[in-house]
Amino acid sequence: MDMNRFVKRLVILTVTASMLTGMTACGRPKKAEKPKVQTTAEVKNGTTQAGGKGSSYSDVPLRIGCDQFSNKFNPFMAKAEADLQAVELTQVMLLDCDRAGRIVENGIDGEQRDFDGKSETYFGVANVKVRYKRKAGYTVYRITLRDDLMFSDGEPITIDDVIFTLYAFCDKNYKGPSRLKKSKIQGLAKYQKKKADTISGIRRLNDYELYIYTDGYDQKMLDKLRIPVCPLHYYGDTTKYNYEAGQFGFTRGDLSALRANKTSPMGAGPYRFVKYEDGIAYFAANELYYQGCPETAYLYLEDMTKLVSGDISDGTTLVSEITGDTVDMVMTASDRTVLEAAMAANDNGKLSGKTMETRFVTDNQYGYVCLNAKQVKVGLSGASDESIALRKALATVISACRGTGQEEYENTMALINAPVSMDSWLSLKQQGKESIAFAQDAEGGTIYESEDASDKKRKAAKKAALAYLQEAGYTIAEDKVVGAPLGGTTEYTVWIQGGETSPMYGMMATAAEDLQELGIVLKLIQITDAQTMEQQLQTGKQQIWCSVDTIGVDPELAENYSQTDGTKSMNKGSLTGIYGGKLEKKLAKVGQRVKAEKRIQTTNAIYQIILEQAVEIPVYQTKRAWMISSKRINTDSLPSDITPYYSVQREIHKIKMNKE
Repeated sequence: MDMNRFVKRLVILTVTASMLTGMTACGRPKKAEKPKVQTTAEVKNGTTQAGGKGSSYSDVPLRIGCDQFSNKFNPFMAKAEADLQAVELTQVMLLDCDRAGRIVENGIDGEQRDFDGKSETYFGVANVKVRYKRKAGYTVYRITLRDDLMFSDGEPITIDDVIFTLYAFCDKNYKGPSRLKKSKIQGLAKYQKKKADTISGIRRLNDYELYIYTDGYDQKMLDKLRIPVCPLHYYGDTTKYNYEAGQFGFTRGDLSALRANKTSPMGAGPYRFVKYEDGIAYFAANELYYQGCPETAYLYLEDMTKLVSGDISDGTTLVSEITGDTVDMVMTASDRTVLEAAMAANDNGKLSGKTMETRFVTDNQYGYVCLNAKQVKVGLSGASDESIALRKALATVISACRGTGQEEYENTMALINAPVSMDSWLSLKQQGKESIAFAQDAEGGTIYESEDASDKKRKAAKKAALAYLQEAGYTIAEDKVVGAPLGGTTEYTVWIQGGETSPMYGMMATAAEDLQELGIVLKLIQITDAQTMEQQLQTGKQQIWCSVDTIGVDPELAENYSQTDGTKSMNKGSLTGIYGGKLEKKLAKVGQRVKAEKRIQTTNAIYQIILEQAVEIPVYQTKRAWMISSKRINTDSLPSDITPYYSVQREIHKIKMNKE
């Protein structure tokens, strides 16, 4: 082989190797290493005198603003948001979720999950395996706990702490936010009624494992197991715990002993509670935390209603408290006053700068428009192709106007395209399959893109709507409706909850203008509040209405849309008249889907039916804002992609303070 050919081959091999190396480097990010429990505090005989000072701690305290305390810093008592926030700092959850709200099932070694195109590793204190025995009619959950965990006082954590916690949250006397006591755990109802000595569905295997058996399958059971692992030796009575004898650390039906003198929360979380004084809850870092001692040694949770003399709902006042060093970060409504104050505080005139940083997070308020298929139809059936075409004509024009007033609401809401939180693992957005709702013509072609100007969207929507109206049987002349088919009309009434104060009022007013050009009249009626709206809807006379609901990580599809099994008073399936047995079958199946892929497929099919029937137009999801002092906090240490399911506190141990 001559030298030139040898050099050419060497170059090719080198480039090929380089490409392969690059593909590996640019592929899926490597999973983070499992966190090791670092006992930086001295532990003797199950006790520790931890000082909250890990190997790389900061003495500058982190101060987080919160709502009003009720001073019930106890996992079995806490209900107020601020109290729950204080408790959360001191606890680890038996199960927890990722940024998209999906439960992490392999927390011990960690699971990689994608969110908005980025990969993250999620850890927890336990693993859970789920097996649904469909024919036998039960589900079994095998929970395995890490075997190297300790509470902040140095006591080891075992499955007995978990069993004690399960029994406490299942007790009929428990009155907090946990929904575990209303779950389908086998034997739970008998135990609560004192017809049995134990909950038969909770079975201890060994020091670090247990089984939980439930009747049938409850798709929200894993979420119900998002409970803190509470120390039996601290909250309970160890002399009253004997699993074999049916004793679980307290007297059944009486949680008073668990609540009596334990106003100082204790657990295995990132921080240890120190004291509460004058509106401030003081915390010190837990050196035994399984993900490592927090970077910041001291944390203050501050009741803003007690510490701020002015109106904290006023944006200028709130921002001045951050720039004036009263507090380092606080979540607030992202209204115009607070955002303008943040921009004024920064030299660059932007929402984020050297003084302030603003990070938005979606909320669970969902604005939507519904079209009643029993009223908005042509002919006798709301399920006919012609009736669907009519509703699609109206929905196409209304949807194209969703950006109206966006300048005013730009940072307070996000437009969404399905009746589910945009951050949810069950949303089309997180699956990378999202398309703009009602932005397609009769042939299925896309009529505009999200980045198009409002005028372009509205023009395209009007053109597509005319074709839909013609398909519905309307007579069109010179790009305008001149006649309606039997059972159809050219005038529709729209009820708007909140009236002119609603973000949807401007949208509907603009849609009315556009439809007027097409020969269709929308008459806008203002409804004062949610209660009045519900009363009006029960009459069944509504044609189109705009309202607000709550949406979460796991949408209550059957409760919202089933005409046979719906339990909500404002069940949209009944109120909108969604037709077809296909939808009912999907709604029945979605609650029995154990595997994530099957859940996603069935949920997507339900969204498709709802949109295809054109009975609901998703409009917006509200947003809130974290206002953060970038002078005092190292903002690079804050968690990326904060969501309703993955708060700042999930990575509180990583937050660093700037040196003063």
